[in-house]
Amino acid sequence: MARMWRTVKMCCVLMILPWNVTELYRIMKPGGWGIMQVPIDSKRNETYEDWSITSEAEREKHFWQKDHVRLYGLNYPKRLAEAGFNVEVVDFSKEMPAEQFERYRIPKEELLYVVRKA
Repeated sequence: MARMWRTVKMCCVLMILPWNVTELYRIMKPGGWGIMQVPIDSKRNETYEDWSITSEAEREKHFWQKDHVRLYGLNYPKRLAEAGFNVEVVDFSKEMPAEQFERYRIPKEELLYVVRKA
């Protein structure tokens, strides 16, 4: 039997991996939860993937970094939900005082994507 995890924290990793979030859903135990952070292009509605782009220079041009294989768009929470997760989007700007944003250098537009597996 494959190993399963109760908690999964992915910070700036999913855009590098060739597989998608359905694999994370598969390895998470029922009742498990996770935080799935990725850079998101807020000007892009849909996630951009093009598997024909393989050179580091072209990947950096299209996906912002040479080791990325996709650039997530505003549909990121929907992609997590389509994988089977219950998704909660947490807006830190409503949870933390402004001085903590400055102290910890958290971008004010940063959202936290918390997922749960039923």
